Amino acid sequence: LKNSPKYGVQAYNGGTVILDNVSISDCKYGGVLVNAGTVEVKNLHLGHNGRTDSNNGIEIAKSTSLSGSENNPTLKMNGVLTSSETTNVVYVDVSDPIAKFNIINEEGTENKVFLNDNQVVVTDKNNNILYKGSTVEGIEVQGEEYVENVTTPEPTPTVTENKKDETPKTGTNNLLLVCLLTLLASIISIAVLMHKRYENQ
Repeated sequence: LKNSPKYGVQAYNGGTVILDNVSISDCKYGGVLVNAGTVEVKNLHLGHNGRTDSNNGIEIAKSTSLSGSENNPTLKMNGVLTSSETTNVVYVDVSDPIAKFNIINEEGTENKVFLNDNQVVVTDKNNNILYKGSTVEGIEVQGEEYVENVTTPEPTPTVTENKKDETPKTGTNNLLLVCLLTLLASIISIAVLMHKRYENQ
């Protein structure tokens, strides 16, 4: 889909659009308008869409004409979403009367959409943030919060060097040495006594 005077695709008031093997670019207002409907992304590539000074990939909206409708915009991720642009890949139009916005990540989807501190983000299969969208303050978002990858640092290996043990010897070795010295002292004492006795005779 190319060069639409407004949006490439619109899911309107409860309607559902499934985008599978679709590429959208150079549409004047934006690539995809989720206007109180549901858009399911299976395989979608977005080029630049929106006005020349900004990008508008997937716009989450609820037009004023639908303010009384019970339907809320829903974005369902069920595959791959790529974009040549990095800003406003998912854009929430907070000027619209949106009370609630739904995010669904199907099991096995490669790219996912999360809420990260009031900002919509798109992640890759390794849970790294690829694209950051607009903020959604004042809007209830039904979906998953982004949880950053936590890496456990590798333990630092301990290096032991072969050093000469200079600690004083204790225990059996010291006891044996004391016994030998005591025995030697006794022999010397006996020898001195016998020598004196011999001189006195």
